[in-house]
Formats: sequence, C-alpha cells, structure tokens
Amino acid sequence: MKIGELAQRAGVGIDTVRYYERRGLLPLPMRQLSGYRRFEAKDIARLQFVRRAKTLGFTLEEIRELLALSSRRGGDMAGVKATTTQKLADLESKIVELTRIRNGLRMLLNSCPGHGAVECCPILNALGGDENMSGSQSSDKPSDTSGNAARECCSAARTCQDTAPAPALSGLDPICGMQVDPQTTPYRTAQAGVDHFFCSAGCLQTFVATAAR
Repeated sequence: MKIGELAQRAGVGIDTVRYYERRGLLPLPMRQLSGYRRFEAKDIARLQFVRRAKTLGFTLEEIRELLALSSRRGGDMAGVKATTTQKLADLESKIVELTRIRNGLRMLLNSCPGHGAVECCPILNALGGDENMSGSQSSDKPSDTSGNAARECCSAARTCQDTAPAPALSGLDPICGMQVDPQTTPYRTAQAGVDHFFCSAGCLQTFVATAAR
C-alpha cells in the first residue's frame, strides 16, 4: 500500500508517518519499480502501537525502546515492565504536583472578592510576592514568615483599606493575630469548610503558600 492508504488506515496524517520514519519509529519501506514506497500491514500495526503508547504518556524515545524490546522474540519482558513502571511513577508524581497546583489556584480564587482596586487583588499580590506558590522555599529564607514580617505586610496593605470602618468584634488573622472584620476585609479563603479572614494580602499569601505544602 502507498503512504496515503497507510496513514488513513492507521488514523494518522501523512506528515506524521514521515515524521515517525525520521525518528526511527517506522522502518524505511521498500520501493516499487515505479518509485513509490510500499508499506505493509505490519506498518499499520506499528503505527497503532505508537498511537496507543502516546495516549498512555510514553515519549517517542520510550516508545522506540518498547518497539525494540518487542522485536526481540524470545527475550524477557522485564525491560518492558521496568519502563512501564517508571512511566507510572512519573505520571503519579505529575498528578500530585497538578493536584497541589489546582488546590493553590482554588484557594486564590476563593480569596478574591472580584471587585475593588486592582492593587488590592489577592491573586496578583500572591503571584507578585516573595512567597513561592509551589509550596517550596529557598534555603536562604527562614521558614517562619509570621511576626515582624507579617506585621510589616499588614501595615503596607492598610492603604487599600483606609476607607473601611473599624473592625467590630471578630475573628483573628491566623498569620499575624490581628483582629479582622469578616464583613469588610476582602482577604479571605476557605479551607476544609472553614472560612479564614486576613488583614492584608501578604498574610493571605503566606497562609495560601503554607497550606499548599
């Protein structure tokens, strides 16, 4: 069969077939007397193997290794299992990382009131702050971000809240311990069904980064 029929039957584009040939995933076909390349049924099976492996997350390099292992008739399947085991471990690690990122984004969305001055936006303040939103910290920074540092961020952020009334009897900011009025502060988030309120974007940012670890 010609390359067009091969591509159609395998469910890929002609350019994809040529690309796989260049990457060594598909052997170079024999040429007919007319000059056209001639593909066989085994080439369809090979392309389908590549497609299925890609949907499972294997890279082209890993697929090439699997194809090489599959061509060794009588060989041991230990290599195939080892490659698949490593791929599963990589995917599980990515799932953990993506889940943590999703939770961090969810907390940021919950913290944003969706109205007010943009300089008070907790999402922008968290992204532009010193805290690493991935949950990791550099070795030259202390792990304790409470105390004076947290109180300084509170003082700097009060310019965004100077029109708000004095806080009534309310809860406490879990980072710096200052009283917060839940009805007026724009800095809030929910975790495990519990609402938390903060006096500034800096305290909210510290809380979100800590909870994401």
